[in-house]
Amino acid sequence: RYSGQVIDDSVQTLTFTDCGLSHSATYKAMVYIEDGNGNGDGILAAPVDVDVPGSSVFGMQPQIFGTPSTNAVAFYFQASHPGTGLVWAVVGTPSAIAALDAVSIKIGTGTICGINGEAIGSSQEQKSIGACALQRGEEYHLLVYIESQGLPGTLSTPVTVLVPTSNSFVEDPITVSADQGGAELTFVATNAGNAWGVIVAEGDEGLVTVGTVKSALGAIGGNCYIAAQSISGATAQTMN
Repeated sequence: RYSGQVIDDSVQTLTFTDCGLSHSATYKAMVYIEDGNGNGDGILAAPVDVDVPGSSVFGMQPQIFGTPSTNAVAFYFQASHPGTGLVWAVVGTPSAIAALDAVSIKIGTGTICGINGEAIGSSQEQKSIGACALQRGEEYHLLVYIESQGLPGTLSTPVTVLVPTSNSFVEDPITVSADQGGAELTFVATNAGNAWGVIVAEGDEGLVTVGTVKSALGAIGGNCYIAAQSISGATAQTMN
């Protein structure tokens, strides 16, 4: 603490020493000032956050390296710390990742896959997480924690992980024509493959999933669907 340091009306600096603050902790600094008459009639400033860095900090936040697969996620980052540090990293649903802290990430609570306490230096590092069993097209998050010398460290910001679907739309489906007998739709796909389609009642579209499209569940009249039609990539396709 400081007690009665003389100040003037220029920018002032208070340097606290021998505090014994903990890594990765937030404290509050309280500052009181008055004039030189010693009457105790000054003003107490609003609390100021004092954020103490972790034993290891990110020089560069984690970023995804390459394209995630259903089995593996690679990422790179840079940490800064004395000596050798350690890294933990996990992949999970956004809600599971949001619930983690510096303790539960080491356990991997509610996560899908991860790495545990691997050694890192202070240069750029690349790591890979395997055995993930991720679903294509589903959003996941990566969370990374680093520390050094067994002292509290630093959690990264969550990083979005998205495994690409096996095919995608270059141009979304549009209705070209429709009558009582049926409808004609066109679209452009990225790759060659197969297409399924189903026409359902207005208001039922929220119930449709990949599974119901493939099984034609909810198709008008039970017959208004297309199953596994062969398609080409990068050219206009017609479904009718």
